[in-house]
Amino acid sequence: EQCKNLAWEADCFLLTYQYKKALSVMLLAEEIGGLDPVHRFYNLVHLLETSKNLSLPIAELKKLMEKLEPYKTVQEIGGSKSMVLYWEAKLLGSQGDNHTALLRMQEALACQQTGVPRYYDGTYYGALIDYYRLTGRMSEARQTMVRWKEAAKGDFIDEKSYQILTDGKLSFSEGNLDAAWDTFQ
Repeated sequence: EQCKNLAWEADCFLLTYQYKKALSVMLLAEEIGGLDPVHRFYNLVHLLETSKNLSLPIAELKKLMEKLEPYKTVQEIGGSKSMVLYWEAKLLGSQGDNHTALLRMQEALACQQTGVPRYYDGTYYGALIDYYRLTGRMSEARQTMVRWKEAAKGDFIDEKSYQILTDGKLSFSEGNLDAAWDTFQ
């Protein structure tokens, strides 16, 4: 219970962008080691995300990624494989390996499933479009944008605004500055 409370406390710090406090609390929960598999998975994902936000050295990020690796095969935690692949892609992309990051992101979206834990669809679609863009595959990026708009569940304003932002960046990358400007407005 103490570890679950620490994980909750870390989540609260994350929501208020207090990354250093969140990191120390998550590390304490990890050190105590009393989290069940689902809460430990979330704690590790949040540790990685927070460490990346704090620009920790890539060697430290890779160590955290190694701890997440076993969760690619954990069937009891639906969606864990896609989330691990997502973070692999993010780390590869931050190291400039956008082509391998694209492959990981394609796999992440392909194996995404319902259940907990789960990122909302926009996380995968948006990142996939970004990696298509960064590798010069504009046609595939545009096709993915269309699929994302068709697959969007409901009219949640955060996903809609993320779509608009992604669409604007895509238009800009395609050289269509007028469309990008209109989209951003």
